Amino acid sequence: MPTLLPTLDDKCALITGGSKGLGKALAVELAQKKARLALVARDEKDLIKTKTELEQKFKIKVNYYAGDVSDPKQVKKIIRQVMDDLGQIDILINNAAIWWQGDLEQHSNTKLQELFQINTLGYIYTIKYVLAHMRRQRSGQILNIISIAGVDYEPDWAPYTATKHAVKAFTESIRKKCAQDNIKIMAIYPPGMDTQIFKSAGFDYGKADWMAKKEDIAKIAVFMLSQPDDIVLNHVQVRKLGYN
Repeated sequence: MPTLLPTLDDKCALITGGSKGLGKALAVELAQKKARLALVARDEKDLIKTKTELEQKFKIKVNYYAGDVSDPKQVKKIIRQVMDDLGQIDILINNAAIWWQGDLEQHSNTKLQELFQINTLGYIYTIKYVLAHMRRQRSGQILNIISIAGVDYEPDWAPYTATKHAVKAFTESIRKKCAQDNIKIMAIYPPGMDTQIFKSAGFDYGKADWMAKKEDIAKIAVFMLSQPDDIVLNHVQVRKLGYN
């Protein structure tokens, strides 16, 4: 008889960048699995819109927290509030990120700082303040949504790629120590997706053939989170067939 995968029913899942794009797709997948949701994003209007949609569709309660992951004080406050509201954090999905491309000389110093503050430090801050709770629970799963740019090297993406390689190194560096406390540390490396990340940065590619569907990536991510307690999928690269 096949072994059934663990259920995510009633697990508390915290998703950064959870109001739209892949973050929203992840929230939909987890809502279908009956997880309890805590969504974090900078835009409160987007959060309220997503909260309303999910609650109406799935008949669940969704908690949301407006804040900037690049600010450690805000991150610490949000994590404390999630614990007060939900009592635990079983799953952390680091997803909030921004995009920029072009020659290094085209990147302003402000943009360089913003890339690292959100794409790299944002992940580190969130993990820092969640780990203490997961260690007390002696359980937890942390999934970093990185990017195939964290594996490959593209000439026009140098600073963006550097932020993603840094998160990859950080993820691998903390993996073994966290395993001692029964905490899974994982990373998924998706290709470009049909989200607003490019358009928001001023690079509107439309729906290009090389883009993966965010819903497909969300399904893979939730599959990673649904493995038996003693199985962990540390690094999963996802590529669009015929590209890369």
